[in-house]
Amino acid sequence: MKRHLILLLCAALLIASCACGGKPATDAGTSCEDRKEASSMSLIPEEKLRALCDKIDGRYELYVSVPAEGEVFSVNAEKQFYSASTIKVPILARLLQDAEEGRLDLDQPIPLSPENRVGGSGVLVSLDPSVQLSLFDYAVLMMAISDNSATNQVIDAVGLDRTEEFIRAHDWPATHIGRKMLQRGAERHDGTREQNYTSAADLGHILEAIADGKLVSRQVSDTMMQIMATQRNGRLRPGIPECVDTIDPHRPVIQPPPGKVFFAAKGGSGTYPEGKVANDAGILIFPGGRRAVVVLLTISADVKATEAIMRDVAHTVYEALS
Repeated sequence: MKRHLILLLCAALLIASCACGGKPATDAGTSCEDRKEASSMSLIPEEKLRALCDKIDGRYELYVSVPAEGEVFSVNAEKQFYSASTIKVPILARLLQDAEEGRLDLDQPIPLSPENRVGGSGVLVSLDPSVQLSLFDYAVLMMAISDNSATNQVIDAVGLDRTEEFIRAHDWPATHIGRKMLQRGAERHDGTREQNYTSAADLGHILEAIADGKLVSRQVSDTMMQIMATQRNGRLRPGIPECVDTIDPHRPVIQPPPGKVFFAAKGGSGTYPEGKVANDAGILIFPGGRRAVVVLLTISADVKATEAIMRDVAHTVYEALS
């Protein structure tokens, strides 16, 4: 099963791209006050990051932190924003918590339900309808290539409402899961439909907890990093020139050797009336153990230009902390 999944990933990464959707609550432009949580911001290159992000022709949320040093730099980070496929991070956490508590077996083969086969990113929709994978393998496909069909299968296993309860219990106020991937959410009282949301601050806090081994447990946090390290289609990774290369989700989180960086992330994208969403959120582990979190959520008309800026943001943080 492990060999089969790794071969599947190798092929799928050639064609995969992130996709999801949703409409956010009212959001302001990029003039909101920044939030600083340290008296001395000696590591994070704030002005350079601001200058880069201000070039985005649209709206953005930025959250950058070096948790061990207590440094945080953010812009508009607490407003509710299109989550796109970054909503899959709390879904993964809920799944691994349930497994740790004995609610489900990650190794049990499960057929892909016909109603969960959807388009967008992923490969399962193109495979034989009789395909069966373990919940762990569905989770890897959900994160590595943002497979929407795999995500819907995981949501069935943990429950949409229970995932929302998990989010509320962890006090991520802007994050909400209201529907499966590429499926219509329930109609709300105002005539709109349930969607999926988050914020840069919420994602930043989630990744900080993972990096510190405190999201659910050390084992769950480490497993999340192992799985998230397999993502290849994000927007931040191209800006980090010396990533430790891993496609094996069972490989332990390692202390990177000199000149290398361990990187674990989840991105997302989608097209909406206001423009195109390009999101990414990642954890960087440097030689010596320093850890950093970078989250950039964007919506703009020119997604290619925005992706170049996201790459430059990641490279700026990498250079400042290397």
